[in-house]
Parts: sequence; C-alpha cells; structure tokens
Amino acid sequence: MPIVTWNVRGFNKVFKHKEMKEILKKHKVSLIAISETRVEDNKVDSIMNKIVPKWKWYTNAGHGPRNRIWIVWNPEEIQFTVMDTSDQVIHGLVKTKTKEFQFSVVYGLHTIHTRREMWIKLKNLNAQITSPWLIMGDFNSIIDAEDRRYGSEVQAHETKDFKEFLEECKMNESPTVGRTYTWTNNHVYSRIDRAIVNADWMITMPPLQVQIPNPHFLDHSLLRLEVEIPADSGRKPFKFFNYLADYPNFERTVHENWARTKGKMNGVWQNLKTIRKEMKKLNARTKTSEMLHKVETELEELQSNMRGDNVNSEKFDKEKDLKMQLEKWNLVKKSIFKQKSRV
Repeated sequence: MPIVTWNVRGFNKVFKHKEMKEILKKHKVSLIAISETRVEDNKVDSIMNKIVPKWKWYTNAGHGPRNRIWIVWNPEEIQFTVMDTSDQVIHGLVKTKTKEFQFSVVYGLHTIHTRREMWIKLKNLNAQITSPWLIMGDFNSIIDAEDRRYGSEVQAHETKDFKEFLEECKMNESPTVGRTYTWTNNHVYSRIDRAIVNADWMITMPPLQVQIPNPHFLDHSLLRLEVEIPADSGRKPFKFFNYLADYPNFERTVHENWARTKGKMNGVWQNLKTIRKEMKKLNARTKTSEMLHKVETELEELQSNMRGDNVNSEKFDKEKDLKMQLEKWNLVKKSIFKQKSRV
C-alpha cells in the first residue's frame, strides 16, 4: 500500500490532472498528498471529482491562501482521520488492513522565519505522540551542505531549525533509493522533500526505503513509500524470457546441467527441471527494472556533475559506457514486454 507526496507547483492546469492520474495508476497509490496547489477553494471538489470521483479528500482551506496541502485517499483500502491542521501541516491517523500510524504532511514556507511555525507545530505533535509517526512532504529546508548543489553556499542558520527538530524529537530520515536531489530549477539542485520517522516507527515497521523517481518535465520528484507489503500468495511458475539466451553464461549453463542425467524421458524431465532451477537463478541476478533504474540514476548523477567547465575525459568515457548500458537494458525491457504481450 503506497503513500505518495508530491509538490505539484500549481494544480490548475489539465495536464497536471492527467499526470496525477498516471501516478495513481503507475504506483498503485492508496493515499497521495499534494502541496503548493495554488487552487482556489471553490474549485477543489470539481477537480477531484474528475480525477478520483470515488475517493475522499481533505485540504487545509482556511489556514492559508489557495489550499497549500491536499490529502487524497482511497476509502476502500485506507482510513484517514484528520487530527490537526495548520497552514504548513496536516496531521492525522492512518489505518490500513494491518497497520495503524500517525501521519503528517508538510509544506514548509519559503523563508526561515515563516517556517518556524511549522517546527513549533511538529514539536507540539511529537509531545503528544506515543506510536509510529511518519512525516512526509516538502520541508523547503535542507539539513546538510550536501543537500544543495550548484547554488549559494549553505549557511549554518539555514539548517539550524531542521537539525534542532530532529535532535529534540529523536526523528530520523527514512532511507531512500533513486534520485539524490528532489528539486531543481535546472541551475540548482536541492534535497528538500523528505520522509522523517520516529523511534516507534523504526522499531515496529519493517525497514522500508522511500523511492524518489525521476521528475521528468517537472521540477519536484515525488516521494513514494510502500507501508504495507502484500504477503506472497505462493510459488510462482517459472517463465523463460528470451533475453536470457543472450546472457554470456547461458549456453555453458544449459550444457553443464543437461549433461548431468542420461536416460529416456525421465532423464529429459530431470534435465529440464535442473536447467529451470539454474535459469531462475540467472533471472534473479538480472533484475531488469532494478538494473535499468540503477543505470539511469548513475547517468543522471554523472551528467549533473558534468555541468561545470572542468570535466575530465574519464567522465566522458563513463557517460558513454552508461549510455550503452542504458540502451542494453531498455532493449531487454522491451523484449520482456513484447514477450508478455504475446502471452
């Protein structure tokens, strides 16, 4: 059951409504929180009824101009109860089929002074919470100097309030996978969108990573956290994908395992069974989506580091190699999808 937070930077345009529909479908989202909508209160219902007519939603209307934060959830899969609202935070209780936890969505204002109300609100909530707590969203603040690249030099006063909140409330950032920076204006890269959890969360919840996918044409990446992993329904039948035949060790693996058993039909069946086992191992070692994501991430990070004037030849060679790997894994992915479509 995924939870997603996303700074949409204006939600009046139709193409962003379509983008949200695609996100809900692609990530199989049960709850999504969007911020910086810039939508007037009288337009919220009409927009949501077009995108998710059977879902429920809540905004912090009345606490700031144009509903800065919306929380939208599927009532068939999740129950969300609002407990506290301000102009920078919506806090509530999330109940799934197997879990229950406190959940806060944040959208920090753009200056250190105006964000202080957010830190005070979160500290007050922390004093009341004795159960797992997850905070996600756009804090509009960084923690370390490494959280900003190519912008002005990070000063101590920029990180002071965030650090104090983490230390006083004993909160930690949830580990992430994917992009390093969550926002860019194509000149500066910053890590301002995060998922923060308390000690009760770390003790009672399984170790989960926040996924930060590519933002595509937008300036903010969304955050995706799978809080309820579905149980495995049982053994899955092995499917041979054609791309495995191009693997360097494929022929040797088949030859070695086919030669193990000799005889009539029973021998053929045993050989096929043994080869299937080895092919499953081979398939497990070449997880296409993970490899594709890994190469894409490495390429994006490398290209980000090549924006300056002083770029050595090793980086150009590395970029060329990563592009070749990206083409390879895209072809593998295409082959798999083509084979699945034929089935």
